[in-house]
Amino acid sequence: MRFIERTTPVAPTSGRGFLKPVLDVIPEHCYEQSTARGLFLVARDVLIFGLTVWGLLSTDNQLLLCRCGCSPVSRWPDCS
Repeated sequence: MRFIERTTPVAPTSGRGFLKPVLDVIPEHCYEQSTARGLFLVARDVLIFGLTVWGLLSTDNQLLLCRCGCSPVSRWPDCS
């Protein structure tokens, strides 16, 4: 059985140098932190979460309201 010699270096699969080639490609401006952008992203996520919860609570679909199809806010008369 013949073995093929590797002529190109193999990238490490663990350790400190594992992500270095990936991190070297990222532009420097991506590492700059902006408080205003961070607060905008938090506010956006809270708004999306709030709208999602509001949408689920305001729907008439019983499967979205609870596990079993019956809940205290159910309009179904046969729920016990």
